[in-house]
Amino acid sequence: MSGNADGNTITLSGDWSMNGVADQMLYLLEQLALFPELSSSQEKQPGVVQGQPKIIIEIDELDASGCQLLTLFVLMMERKGFMPLLTNLTDAVKEKIQYLGFGRQLDAHFEAPLECL
Repeated sequence: MSGNADGNTITLSGDWSMNGVADQMLYLLEQLALFPELSSSQEKQPGVVQGQPKIIIEIDELDASGCQLLTLFVLMMERKGFMPLLTNLTDAVKEKIQYLGFGRQLDAHFEAPLECL
Protein backbone atom coordinates (compact mmCIF):
# COMPACT_ATOMS: atom_id res chain seq x y z
CA MET A 1 0.00 0.00 0.00
CA SER A 2 1.20 3.53 -0.62
CA GLY A 3 2.36 5.73 2.21
CA ASN A 4 1.23 9.23 3.11
CA ALA A 5 1.87 12.72 1.76
CA ASP A 6 2.85 15.87 3.65
CA GLY A 7 1.96 18.61 1.20
CA ASN A 8 4.96 18.52 -1.08
CA THR A 9 6.20 14.98 -0.48
CA ILE A 10 4.49 11.78 -1.54
CA THR A 11 5.73 8.36 -0.46
CA LEU A 12 5.00 5.43 -2.75
CA SER A 13 5.55 2.02 -1.25
CA GLY A 14 4.39 -1.55 -1.37
CA ASP A 15 3.63 -3.86 -4.26
CA TRP A 16 3.71 -2.17 -7.67
CA SER A 17 3.50 -5.39 -9.62
CA MET A 18 0.47 -6.64 -11.54
CA ASN A 19 -0.78 -8.12 -8.25
CA GLY A 20 -0.64 -4.84 -6.34
CA VAL A 21 -1.28 -1.89 -8.66
CA ALA A 22 -5.04 -1.92 -8.07
CA ASP A 23 -4.32 -1.23 -4.38
CA GLN A 24 -2.27 1.86 -5.32
CA MET A 25 -4.85 3.60 -7.51
CA LEU A 26 -7.10 5.17 -4.85
CA TYR A 27 -4.13 6.63 -3.01
CA LEU A 28 -2.73 8.12 -6.23
CA LEU A 29 -6.10 9.66 -7.11
CA GLU A 30 -6.30 11.19 -3.62
CA GLN A 31 -2.81 12.64 -4.03
CA LEU A 32 -3.58 14.09 -7.46
CA ALA A 33 -6.64 15.81 -6.00
CA LEU A 34 -4.40 17.66 -3.51
CA PHE A 35 -2.53 19.45 -6.29
CA PRO A 36 -4.32 22.36 -7.98
CA GLU A 37 -4.99 22.55 -11.69
CA LEU A 38 -3.26 25.18 -13.81
CA SER A 39 -5.27 28.36 -14.18
CA SER A 40 -6.51 29.20 -17.67
CA SER A 41 -3.85 31.92 -18.02
CA GLN A 42 -1.09 29.49 -16.97
CA GLU A 43 -2.28 26.87 -19.47
CA LYS A 44 -1.49 29.32 -22.28
CA GLN A 45 2.11 29.73 -21.09
CA PRO A 46 4.27 26.81 -22.20
CA GLY A 47 6.66 25.47 -19.60
CA VAL A 48 4.86 26.83 -16.53
CA VAL A 49 5.90 24.84 -13.46
CA GLN A 50 3.90 25.25 -10.24
CA GLY A 51 6.33 23.28 -8.10
CA GLN A 52 8.48 20.20 -7.76
CA PRO A 53 6.96 17.73 -5.31
CA LYS A 54 9.19 14.92 -4.12
CA ILE A 55 7.99 11.39 -4.69
CA ILE A 56 9.86 9.06 -2.36
CA ILE A 57 10.05 5.58 -3.85
CA GLU A 58 9.95 2.72 -1.35
CA ILE A 59 8.49 0.16 -3.75
CA ASP A 60 8.92 -3.53 -2.87
CA GLU A 61 7.87 -5.08 -6.19
CA LEU A 62 7.83 -3.43 -9.61
CA ASP A 63 6.88 -4.74 -13.04
CA ALA A 64 5.51 -3.28 -16.27
CA SER A 65 2.09 -2.68 -14.69
CA GLY A 66 3.65 -0.67 -11.88
CA CYS A 67 5.83 1.26 -14.33
CA GLN A 68 2.74 2.13 -16.36
CA LEU A 69 0.92 3.40 -13.27
CA LEU A 70 3.95 5.38 -12.06
CA THR A 71 4.39 6.92 -15.51
CA LEU A 72 0.72 7.85 -15.69
CA PHE A 73 0.90 9.45 -12.23
CA VAL A 74 3.97 11.49 -13.21
CA LEU A 75 2.31 12.59 -16.48
CA MET A 76 -0.84 13.66 -14.62
CA MET A 77 1.31 15.72 -12.24
CA GLU A 78 3.01 17.33 -15.24
CA ARG A 79 -0.39 18.11 -16.76
CA LYS A 80 -1.24 20.00 -13.58
CA GLY A 81 1.97 22.00 -13.99
CA PHE A 82 4.19 20.13 -11.52
CA MET A 83 7.58 18.55 -12.20
CA PRO A 84 7.77 15.67 -9.72
CA LEU A 85 11.17 14.50 -8.54
CA LEU A 86 11.51 10.76 -7.99
CA THR A 87 13.80 10.19 -5.02
CA ASN A 88 15.18 7.23 -3.11
CA LEU A 89 15.21 4.99 -6.21
CA THR A 90 17.62 2.13 -5.96
CA ASP A 91 19.75 1.39 -9.00
CA ALA A 92 17.83 -1.89 -9.33
CA VAL A 93 14.50 -0.02 -9.61
CA LYS A 94 15.99 2.46 -12.10
CA GLU A 95 17.41 -0.39 -14.16
CA LYS A 96 14.04 -2.16 -14.16
CA ILE A 97 12.34 1.07 -15.32
CA GLN A 98 14.89 1.31 -18.14
CA TYR A 99 14.68 -2.39 -19.03
CA LEU A 100 10.88 -2.29 -19.24
CA GLY A 101 11.02 0.70 -21.59
CA PHE A 102 9.83 3.50 -19.28
CA GLY A 103 13.14 5.35 -19.03
CA ARG A 104 12.27 7.92 -21.67
CA GLN A 105 9.21 9.05 -19.72
CA LEU A 106 10.74 8.91 -16.24
CA ASP A 107 14.50 9.68 -16.59
CA ALA A 108 13.97 13.43 -16.36
CA HIS A 109 12.29 12.91 -13.00
CA PHE A 110 15.07 10.88 -11.35
CA GLU A 111 16.81 12.72 -8.53
CA ALA A 112 20.09 11.10 -9.55
CA PRO A 113 20.78 9.79 -13.06
CA LEU A 114 21.11 6.09 -13.71
CA GLU A 115 24.71 4.98 -13.32
CA CYS A 116 26.23 3.46 -16.43
CA LEU A 117 26.12 -0.33 -16.35
